[in-house]
Amino acid sequence: MTDYFAFYGIEKAFHIDEKDLRKKYLNISRENHPDFFGGDASAQSRAMEITTQNNKAYKVLSDQILRSRHLLDLLGHAITEKDKVPGAFLMGMMEFNERIMDASVDENLRQSVVQDYEKLSEELNNCFSNLTKQYDEQPDESVLQAIRNILLQQKYLLRIKESLDKFAPL
Repeated sequence: MTDYFAFYGIEKAFHIDEKDLRKKYLNISRENHPDFFGGDASAQSRAMEITTQNNKAYKVLSDQILRSRHLLDLLGHAITEKDKVPGAFLMGMMEFNERIMDASVDENLRQSVVQDYEKLSEELNNCFSNLTKQYDEQPDESVLQAIRNILLQQKYLLRIKESLDKFAPL
């Protein structure tokens, strides 16, 4: 697996200096633009490889969720399709889906469901932010596992949002 943090020479962390990241991205983009190597096929090919790597690295590290998943992968805590969320959370999501179906025909319920979704989303985002800051300050395996669980829950919450948009749009 490619370490995008190492590619840019930045510390592995959930929170990074995004301005510094962008600056490094732009510098590498300028230095390796394939048009600068027009006469040398080998150098042009190498520049294209670096440009591709640069674009992939920037895409991942500039997005908080993708960066977090990448960091978890690097730390040996990859999220896979086999991973499960806690049963209580899953039951809550099943109930949420039932409420979404009911909300498609009830305006008052629809607004209530949207508010509940927004509240849950905000709670998960706040918890995620606090945990990632805590881990960056003092790495701890239990915090890393909690971050991983939040990311799994956010994945389910994204599915809830898609259902909400489909069956009970505002």
